[in-house]
Amino acid sequence: MVIRRSQNMLSCILLLKMVSAWAIETIESNRLASYTEKSTRYQKWNPEAFYIPPELIDQPLLADYKAVCTRLFASYVSALEVVRL
Repeated sequence: MVIRRSQNMLSCILLLKMVSAWAIETIESNRLASYTEKSTRYQKWNPEAFYIPPELIDQPLLADYKAVCTRLFASYVSALEVVRL
């Protein structure tokens, strides 16, 4: 643990190792007066908003690429439901 003091502020940095994602989320969710940006993992996004490499545009593999991205996103959404429980 690192504790810093400056003028009117006292801050503490806590480093944790070998802690589950659930424990980290619990700790981050209970922060008091913290303005640190949280992770954007486990959020819902548009299923069609994936990157298409320019070299695949107008190529036969584009349909396969889109199908794989769509299946991966569907897997992500189903895993997200489990994580949120």
